[in-house]
Amino acid sequence: MFEKILICEDFESYSISVKKVLEEFKATNIEQVYYCDDTFFKIQVAEKQKEPYTLLIVDLSFNDGEKKQELKGGEDLIKKIREENINIKIIVFSIENRASKINFLFEKYNIDAFVTKGREDVTDLKEALTKVMNDGIYIPKSVKLSQNNLIDIDEYSLIILKLLSKGMTTIEISNQLKKDKIEPNSESSVKKRLMALRDFMDVTNTKQLISICKDMGII
Repeated sequence: MFEKILICEDFESYSISVKKVLEEFKATNIEQVYYCDDTFFKIQVAEKQKEPYTLLIVDLSFNDGEKKQELKGGEDLIKKIREENINIKIIVFSIENRASKINFLFEKYNIDAFVTKGREDVTDLKEALTKVMNDGIYIPKSVKLSQNNLIDIDEYSLIILKLLSKGMTTIEISNQLKKDKIEPNSESSVKKRLMALRDFMDVTNTKQLISICKDMGII
């Protein structure tokens, strides 16, 4: 079992649930922290004292509290840990369920597991802990991911995304495609492709689509 564990979660009810699961795994050295800045500070101190934490269980979203925070959420914390090359296993425990976002966390920050809060989250967390203890990874059953399908986007889609990121409307993109002799180039074709891309990325609007594509380095 992991020797030292940190739970970074701003809702006490979730922290208690996670702690109970860890205790079933015979974990005894468990600390609960409510802020990402405090969590990173603890990890830094432990590293300097040669008594490092071996597992971090962290949420992604945090409500504004009494203390002003530099690290606004779990993703900022994970990014900071990876930038400092701190060797610690990371399980994300979050209400987030977008396949594109979850895939991004695995690919960008090399997290070890992602558990979606919900109806069967205790069972999923137990499975995640078992896999991570054995140097494996855990991906939610509800999310269809593979290391091969992160960016399954053809050149035509990439062109449309790049034009969209420049602020072009669908009719303007259509006109540009016609100018560049790229087919299909009708406005309806552009709209259909954007709809397919939104479904693929599991987002509801083009603003989210562009944001995720930029985060992933697609455009």
